Amino acid sequence: MQWIKRIDKMPDDEIDVVIINRHGELIAGAVNGQYIEAADGTGIHLDEILLWIPLPPLPTE
Repeated sequence: MQWIKRIDKMPDDEIDVVIINRHGELIAGAVNGQYIEAADGTGIHLDEILLWIPLPPLPTE
């Protein structure tokens, strides 16, 4: 998988992603509308994203 620029494509709603924000922070969370809901409960607006990549599915075993 490759990192995707937000200006090229926005992430789909209701998927888990890892993002790099404009401050260079790496954050994992779930896309919910116009926000990423991070694991710590904070919301990050999609406009703050520079790059993103979908998380792979969890292992089944």
